[in-house]
Amino acid sequence: MQPLIIALGRSDNHALLARHARAMGVEYFGCESFEVAELTRDIPALRVRLGSVADFRPVILAAIDESVSPSLLRTFAQTVEGVIGAAISLRTDPKFLEPKEAHNSGLDRDFLYLLSIARSPHGQISIWPAIRIDRDGSAQPIVDERSFTHDDAGVIDLLHEITTSIIDRQSQDGLVGLMNYVVDPIEKKVVRQVFGAASITFWSESACYTSATEQLIRSILDLPLGDAQLIDFEEFFMSEEFELPDGAISDPIRPFLHLFARNPRLKVSYLDDRRRCTISLYASSEDEGLSEMAHSRDFMFGIDE
Repeated sequence: MQPLIIALGRSDNHALLARHARAMGVEYFGCESFEVAELTRDIPALRVRLGSVADFRPVILAAIDESVSPSLLRTFAQTVEGVIGAAISLRTDPKFLEPKEAHNSGLDRDFLYLLSIARSPHGQISIWPAIRIDRDGSAQPIVDERSFTHDDAGVIDLLHEITTSIIDRQSQDGLVGLMNYVVDPIEKKVVRQVFGAASITFWSESACYTSATEQLIRSILDLPLGDAQLIDFEEFFMSEEFELPDGAISDPIRPFLHLFARNPRLKVSYLDDRRRCTISLYASSEDEGLSEMAHSRDFMFGIDE
């Protein structure tokens, strides 16, 4: 049955996340923190907002950014379970929303580095290219050290070391979702971490095969994560839109378990209440692209099960 995501966070993040969720055939119910607090106190209003939520299974609750407090997340999860009369899947561990000790490091730096990492419930890790953020707000992905000045000497080794440490820690802690780390190049350490979607991740929307916001939705749904690397525009790109036959899709996210795992650079997006969809992909050649498209189309049509 069609899943429902109840997402808690800032309104400026909901638009992108809702678009990705609905493209995957998933209902998305977004609430800001002040709305969550109000609905927790007003059960009748919450029943109205959720509507016929009993028609949706499973119900997944997640924080999408750090604007939600741990206590509010816990309370709202219990309240929603009481309203719908069933258990929900809580994707966000409240400990990741705990306030972090503020660091003064990096405030006077000419530039800082950004590392963004996503992790799924099954432990799949996705890492975006590191970003150099200059004082004027400009950002540039770090491809290799040849692209930079002497100020960046050793940056690849430094970021690799910090990334390895972060992955080990987040795997042990059980992160589900997205975490962003700001690295001070002088002190050579993480000086700030930001949970979930944030303005510092929006650069990935058009630059990477899979953006941070799409990856966040995939992790919430426990779908295979996409390729987070920079798009190689020398690759062959193919996109096709078609109408699905009646009854072809009984579980809207089931095809993604196979297709996303098979090709992390492939996207499937539902249109018109899942009556139509688009498939887009990158391939090293036209023949490879045509083969991948044919397989994906057949799978969506229920031919290649």
